[in-house]
Amino acid sequence: MDYRSGDGTFLASVSALFSEAEGTDSEPKQLTECRHRLNDLPGLSFYSTDEIHPSLFYSTFDIVTCMEVLEHCIDADLNMVFCSLDQLLAPSGVLVISVPVEIGPSLLAKQLIRSNACRRNIGDYVYMEHYSPRE
Repeated sequence: MDYRSGDGTFLASVSALFSEAEGTDSEPKQLTECRHRLNDLPGLSFYSTDEIHPSLFYSTFDIVTCMEVLEHCIDADLNMVFCSLDQLLAPSGVLVISVPVEIGPSLLAKQLIRSNACRRNIGDYVYMEHYSPRE
């Protein structure tokens, strides 16, 4: 299970290792695009995190990934995310979480790109946090 799988690229790249692989996301357009683009990969399914099939929570998974998601969550949502991950994971399962390391030059480059996207009113960047040069 790839929790909040985004465009499905990670799940598609590892799907051959598993007989079944599921991805979830909260964006309906993203899910539709994943289902269309990746429909030729056997055993690969995508579900909405808002309307996830209840049986998935009780079938539990041996591996659950949550890649580059937590940094997008506000504090109030983190508990819900961790509860969902706990419900999805089998008792002897493995949870893999990754978050980007944003320090030094890579942070500066990303912030410049995000600022430009914000000024151009692209995506959710209009809500981005603003930092002083010292921060």
